[in-house]
Amino acid sequence: MKGNFLAGRTFLNVTDLNEQALDWCNRQNSRYQKALNLIPIQWRSKYRKHGISSWNMTEKVKLVP
Repeated sequence: MKGNFLAGRTFLNVTDLNEQALDWCNRQNSRYQKALNLIPIQWRSKYRKHGISSWNMTEKVKLVP
């Protein structure tokens, strides 16, 4: 991961940290990731339709077009 979520940030409390972290993750997963050659959120929704869990990858999936 190139970007570091915690670098240079301040938080009011744990709830603020969690909200900022979720927002950051959503932005990162909506952007094209050159190392993966895909946009993670699009890949996840595409393969979820086919019953492939992005968290339990036991099946082999070709990610390169």
